Amino acid sequence: MHIFKQIVCLHALLLIVALGLQSCASSESARVSDEEHIEFVKSEDVSDIEFRPAEIVGGQIAFYNELRYPDRSKERGSQGRVLLSYTVSELGILERVEVEESSGDRALDRAAVRAFEQMRFLPAVHNGERVPIDLLYPVPFLLN
Repeated sequence: MHIFKQIVCLHALLLIVALGLQSCASSESARVSDEEHIEFVKSEDVSDIEFRPAEIVGGQIAFYNELRYPDRSKERGSQGRVLLSYTVSELGILERVEVEESSGDRALDRAAVRAFEQMRFLPAVHNGERVPIDLLYPVPFLLN
């Protein structure tokens, strides 16, 4: 059991380093191409993973660094939650993103979709195999 914990910790550390490097790319020209991302995904050994949902590379921090609160929505005092429905392929590619539940403000809905379309994903894994998956992601817009 001890060796298993060490392997899991090492895997997590390597993943954090890789995700950190990938999430540091903030300009469009520095973004990782689909081909590079797919190669990165394919290089991960998932044979010992029983289950993992699809994950945003860089986590929520990467998403919220990309998300922009629309100026007009701020001026109007618009707030709300956008619920996104999305599909991630077995190669970690975002295949579909849609507004499942609107915030009531189209600009907020569009901002959430735009930011989400910029994300890279680690694919879901089931019984050691990468699999496509459909998920939901809530995006709150709150003014302070």
